[in-house]
Amino acid sequence: MKQLTTKQSDLLNFIADYQKQYNTRPTFVEMSQKFGVSIAAIQARIEGLTRKKAMSLNNIYVITPDGV
Repeated sequence: MKQLTTKQSDLLNFIADYQKQYNTRPTFVEMSQKFGVSIAAIQARIEGLTRKKAMSLNNIYVITPDGV
């Protein structure tokens, strides 16, 4: 996995924690509210995470930084 930016890492950790707590992924609205950015900004961060193979949307799972 390529090096993540701080914003990407923060988002990935939020998604992973949310999934563990609620057994589902957060919505784009929830993520944008959490980080105080637009939905487009969240989409761009997620695209970056998928390009860097930090997460996959095809299988609806997240690979966390610690490999769990």
